[in-house]
Amino acid sequence: MMNVCLGGLQAISGEYYEAAKMDGASKFQCFKSITLPMVTKLSIPLVISSFAANFNNFGNIYMITQGGRREWITSLRVIRISLLVPPIR
Repeated sequence: MMNVCLGGLQAISGEYYEAAKMDGASKFQCFKSITLPMVTKLSIPLVISSFAANFNNFGNIYMITQGGRREWITSLRVIRISLLVPPIR
């Protein structure tokens, strides 16, 4: 994602910023009107595909929690820690 956004930033022509500067636009207006729309066009498909790819993790999470609540995970974590760390005598 970062590489695509950086590539998109480098692909924006300096002529846009030069024209905006001649029109009297501030740096914030240049960012809002030029940079943000150009990078958004590139990043939206990546955000959608990464969101869809995260659904592949559902099976793993369901197998670990067995559909249970968070308290079950917390108690499992405590049991695991108590098994790994011997009690102080």
